[in-house]
Amino acid sequence: AAAVNYPAAGAAAVDVLSYTVPQGQKARIQYLAIVHIGGGLIDMSGNVIWRILINGAPHKGMGALQCQVGSFTFPNKVVIDLAESDQFKITVEVPAAAPAPPVGMSTAARIHGWTLAV
Repeated sequence: AAAVNYPAAGAAAVDVLSYTVPQGQKARIQYLAIVHIGGGLIDMSGNVIWRILINGAPHKGMGALQCQVGSFTFPNKVVIDLAESDQFKITVEVPAAAPAPPVGMSTAARIHGWTLAV
């Protein structure tokens, strides 16, 4: 998917990536990358928060990420199992107290895995 511009500070989170498991299938996400595109982001500063949500709820340990995850060249290996009709989503937000990201900065995410008929 194309890169997504960051929302304004204090605005609602925006979707970076969304995937719904097809009917009659299960899925496993095996690789994950969430990246900042442009300069100026300091990981762990709290200025940007990414969330990995499954059916609207935070995935264990990934509900408030303050740093990039892997890279497009070297994504992190993960195991995220999804059932039929589960919705997997990665969102990004800029907290109200954080400085707004510079104009033209964006974020993107990539997943890789498989589906299997059940």
